Amino acid sequence: MSVATEVEAVATEVKEAVVSVVEGVKAAVVPEAKKVKVEISAEEKLFLRDTEAVFLRTQIAIRDLQSQLKDATNKAVEATKTHSAKVEELAKAYGLDLKDYAFDHMEAVFNLIKKA
Repeated sequence: MSVATEVEAVATEVKEAVVSVVEGVKAAVVPEAKKVKVEISAEEKLFLRDTEAVFLRTQIAIRDLQSQLKDATNKAVEATKTHSAKVEELAKAYGLDLKDYAFDHMEAVFNLIKKA
């Protein structure tokens, strides 16, 4: 064998070894590689946007209703205070003691409290 033939034989062996190592590395690395970005379909994107919009509209409606409830509660408290003050004023105007009389809201009269 000549030197050239021996060099070619060694080069072929080295090439095969390198190819074997490269394929081994590829096999080890490829399963580990994960996609950086995974796209979803247009229909899926639309569905997610729609459900997000429904969620946001619902949150806004809840916030509005909470505000309305707070306002109505404040009005009810004020109305109760005003009503109680008027009942007390009327009792005083008619010379009645609320320990002895109760105001009947259905008939709008003061009734004597019956004591046992």
